[in-house]
Amino acid sequence: MASYLRALELVDKTDLTSSVEELIERSSLEEIDIRTLAEAAIELEKFDIFTALTPHLSVAENCVLEILDIRLGKSASDPMHIIEKGLKFARDPATRDSLVEARLRIERGLCLYEKGNVSAARAEFEWAQHRFATIAEGSRGHGLATLNRIAFHLSIGEDLLALHLCSEVTRDGPHLTLTKGLVRLEAGRILSAYGRNDEALRVLWISAHLLIESAAFDAAETASHLWLKIARSYQGQAMGQLGLLTGIGPCCDEEGVVSSPISDFDLEIITKISSISNSL
Repeated sequence: MASYLRALELVDKTDLTSSVEELIERSSLEEIDIRTLAEAAIELEKFDIFTALTPHLSVAENCVLEILDIRLGKSASDPMHIIEKGLKFARDPATRDSLVEARLRIERGLCLYEKGNVSAARAEFEWAQHRFATIAEGSRGHGLATLNRIAFHLSIGEDLLALHLCSEVTRDGPHLTLTKGLVRLEAGRILSAYGRNDEALRVLWISAHLLIESAAFDAAETASHLWLKIARSYQGQAMGQLGLLTGIGPCCDEEGVVSSPISDFDLEIITKISSISNSL
């Protein structure tokens, strides 16, 4: 995720298509691929830069970007036609690209799900996640595949399967910090829905830490709101209880006295959560 945020920053500072070569050269030094730059250009609606980048991409990579264009509502093309075209090139021995193939399989899963073909969509999501885990474990693509698969299981009422997938994204594992934070947000929602509030508070607290660290402030605010909603049931004692559960937050004894120090980062989280609480 850090590379994508950096790509957004670099593209945002590039105003003229004449500067694209310099943009590519600089991104290469920072190990940011051109497709990531192109995705950032689409998100920022810098279509002159996007157009200048497309000749540097393969046919299959351009298909991924066309799909992104459709998802953002900037194109009315048939996504399945573009996906099949991209898969043809991604699988061709002369132009093979396993990462792009896995990315397109996620998109095909989404299209199949939207058409009501749940069993076929399940197969696509599983295939994509397993492929990313094999060839690019912990990558942005792997995180995307994992989150889509979790969302798929939740959408068809398979909450416990979704929770199992969440448990596979360990805190010390290879996934990006953003992926870990988003997965814990989903886990917190599931645990709360099943009344497992102690566990929900723990993972939501960690989620807020990770999402703020990833500069995903909207998602961090969502995690904070849910944490507060659950915490209110503890009638003001949740802060101390959460500290006892996690060892992260402030830990209070039975008299309500803080018995462990609060780090600067803990204090930042508490301040942000408190400001959200006051605005409710």
